[in-house]
Amino acid sequence: MKKLALIVALLLIGVLAVSAAPKFKIGLVFDLAGRGDNSFNDSAYQGLVQIAKTYKGYIDGDPDNVNYGTDIQIKYLSPKSGGQDRELLMRALADDGYQLIYGVGFAFADDGEAAGLAAKAAADRDRIPEAARVARAASFFMTL
Repeated sequence: MKKLALIVALLLIGVLAVSAAPKFKIGLVFDLAGRGDNSFNDSAYQGLVQIAKTYKGYIDGDPDNVNYGTDIQIKYLSPKSGGQDRELLMRALADDGYQLIYGVGFAFADDGEAAGLAAKAAADRDRIPEAARVARAASFFMTL
């Protein structure tokens, strides 16, 4: 009887683990000032919150614990002072399986390599929800 209970428990854990996996992952790398700048970085963060709310997602590691569901996993990163690690942060998000990665701010306008990495990671446009497309377009126009 104990073996049966153990097997059932393991199967239940496995089912819950599979069902909790996000359907889509969105990553963002802030500009040099990072979150809390009272400017476009904070605006980009509010966009992430809106995506999470609209598409039943959550922001991984967010101190505000934004969580409206598990369909979309969102993560943001801030570069070191000077921004020399922007490409590394985008690459880390790509390596972690984020399908849509974008950078916010003027620092990304001249960083073709980092932008190319983000574009390559998000190449499968059919899997990008509409809100993510809008967020990507908004981030593009914010760098102009």
